Amino acid sequence: VLYWTIPDCRLPHLRDYYMISFSASMVWLGLLVYIMLEWAKKAGCLAGISAATMGLTFCAAGTSAPDCFISLIVAKSGRGKMACSNVFGSNIFDILLCLGFPLLLSVIIEGHAIVVPNDALVESVIVLFGLLAAYLGIVIYNKFVLPWFCGPLFLGCYLVYIIIVVIVQES
Repeated sequence: VLYWTIPDCRLPHLRDYYMISFSASMVWLGLLVYIMLEWAKKAGCLAGISAATMGLTFCAAGTSAPDCFISLIVAKSGRGKMACSNVFGSNIFDILLCLGFPLLLSVIIEGHAIVVPNDALVESVIVLFGLLAAYLGIVIYNKFVLPWFCGPLFLGCYLVYIIIVVIVQES
């Protein structure tokens, strides 16, 4: 379906259609993410896991996995700065556009502020800022070189984070 609905701008006769390609890609991305989130919410309901827990753990990991693999491929090709930039750029895009734009549309359409439930959100933000501080501390201490133990360390931290989120939100 994507082949027929998104013009291939690499072809000479379709080069001028890049804005249509970008717009169609964003529409498809939005639709597929919506479907993924609805299915995740239903799977969480069947498993007895709240929507907030599904969003903070499984959906977050599922949407970040492609960026992880892209960054890994780019880093292995010798472009470490580009890999790190992809990670930060992707998260900034997710927060500012993918979260901000739907909230803006919702406020415009409904005409009032959105109430965000506090399902252990404060605790999650504190843990994530702590991990960010640890990451920056390690990077600065090692003169902007990540040592080998950072991968297993942060993977372990993510597993601990998932356990904390499940315990706090599901109790």
